[in-house]
Amino acid sequence: MKKFLSQPKIILISLLSIAIVLRLLSFGWNVIPHGDVQEDVAASASFLENGHFIIEEYSKESDQPFYYSIKDKGGRFLIQHPPLWPLLGAGLTYLLGLKPSLENNFFSFKILSLISGIILIILAYLLTKRLINQTAGLIIAGWLSISYLMIDYSANGAFYILQAALYLLWALVALKKNLKNKALYLGIITGFGYLINFQFIIAVPVSLLIILFQKEKPMLKKIKDALILSGSALAIASPWLIRNYLLFGNPFYYNHFVYYYFFEKSGVSRYIKDNVIYFNTNINTYLLISKNVLTNWLPHNIYYASRKLFILAPLAFVFFSFALVDYLFSFERLKKMIPLLLILAFHLFVTLPWPIMKFRYFVPILPLVFIIALEQIYNFKTKTAYKNILIGAIFVFIATLSFLTYRSVPTHTYYYDGAITTDPFGRKGEFDFMKEQGLIYEK
Repeated sequence: MKKFLSQPKIILISLLSIAIVLRLLSFGWNVIPHGDVQEDVAASASFLENGHFIIEEYSKESDQPFYYSIKDKGGRFLIQHPPLWPLLGAGLTYLLGLKPSLENNFFSFKILSLISGIILIILAYLLTKRLINQTAGLIIAGWLSISYLMIDYSANGAFYILQAALYLLWALVALKKNLKNKALYLGIITGFGYLINFQFIIAVPVSLLIILFQKEKPMLKKIKDALILSGSALAIASPWLIRNYLLFGNPFYYNHFVYYYFFEKSGVSRYIKDNVIYFNTNINTYLLISKNVLTNWLPHNIYYASRKLFILAPLAFVFFSFALVDYLFSFERLKKMIPLLLILAFHLFVTLPWPIMKFRYFVPILPLVFIIALEQIYNFKTKTAYKNILIGAIFVFIATLSFLTYRSVPTHTYYYDGAITTDPFGRKGEFDFMKEQGLIYEK
């Protein structure tokens, strides 16, 4: 017992206890399902009731033009999100003996996000311990425990906290050099990650790069591992892909919504036929989208991401930025951190060109930023006492900004943007949401 309760473990348990208390408080603040969580909740309740992921059943009153015929399909189906989070919510609702409803399934979602948030802290501790040392792992666990972003998303029912945890699990597996069946494990994580959030598709090319750059293995073995990885990921995702093919005639039907979203934001003209929306597209359409990405959306989102990370990771973001430069001049450090850097780079690759980078996309980013920043501090050529002061200052800044966030948002939750502020394109998501729910009123 004495050996089990070593000092580091006592500290970790204490940090987890603090994290659980803060997240339980946040659990009580999240009383209304925000944004796209509503669709997942509806799909989850629908699955328990009729075995289908239906967001809204067809009715003449609600029959509006859409990207497919809602009348022919019998309703609006879950497409923009994968099915695993709603399926987990349905399973937990059933195990708790609750009747399927928006309220009960949202309650199950909040429990799932709470569990995912605690698992994320443990995985971050293990990953940082492997990359730096045990003390650094405890520091990361501390930073994540008191970060308001991590607290809020560990109790609001959104799947992004589980996506973040799976990123860390993927990195832990990728770092193990002599792990037997490594390609299989990476494929399994990738498959399940894809069914949590389509963004996880980035793990396919990243995993293949990890396999390709294994110097100690012959090319034939690398090809075999690549096939195992791709095959296992595809096998796990296949039920959803088959469902999409049978329902819409396209296994990757979600891509249509990506295209349509870009068309809408670019102002592409559209027409409606049989209550189905179509777009008039040609080569100029794609040239226009490319122009918007390079000259508008990407620059705006880079500025927006930098500004938000400067607040979400106070002072740590400065060291994170320095680390990205230092890695170019230190091959050993770059080699060690490459799994984190690759998953972060590809995540940014699919989120920064988006017409509007959503605030929730920062949830999988922040743990990686913290770890990279701490690695930079540990390699900073200065006295240990100064490093400890920097680490302590980051603790204070995170705690202070978390408290200020709590005080600044009437709902105490910031699914949209963390405060009543504008997003990079001038919208006020949180403000509008609170007005709609009758939580605040304009004079």
